Amino acid sequence: AAALSLDAQSAIGDVLLSHAHIDHVADLCSLLDNTFGQRAEPLRVWCLDETAEALESHLFNDKLWPNLVAGAFSGSPVLELRRIAPGETFRLSEAVGAIDVTPYPVNHSVPTAGFILRGPEGGLLFTADTGPTEAIWEAAGDGLRCIITETSFPDELGEVARMSGHLTP
Repeated sequence: AAALSLDAQSAIGDVLLSHAHIDHVADLCSLLDNTFGQRAEPLRVWCLDETAEALESHLFNDKLWPNLVAGAFSGSPVLELRRIAPGETFRLSEAVGAIDVTPYPVNHSVPTAGFILRGPEGGLLFTADTGPTEAIWEAAGDGLRCIITETSFPDELGEVARMSGHLTP
């Protein structure tokens, strides 16, 4: 988010958050800070229960960062954590079009979701951090136009990748 213009950051209404590791949540703080007071609606962050609990306990807790979660903050709408469950499809706001999202558990060191997004033009599969996993690939089926996955370690560090819940090429 930090690489985007302020107008582009203000246009973000929905965030799909795979898990609570700092490299995945850090930009939420700058995104919220940069767009504070410019939103008519709170930023909707879609995440697993465990991720929402980690954000509430360890980040948006008035210690590391102000508690900007809707209901806890009395100012303008800032942040709404939308809890999602694996295998249950939800629709993103109509502002981005008719995009249905289904989260699936993937193999990582903390509870993590990969996502299958489906719209009129086809589907996209996004795994974020994951080790070998089957459920999301079995669910993908036909109609995918794009797959985005991570490979955090080179092949020679395969054991490190396996132990930390990542992939190699």
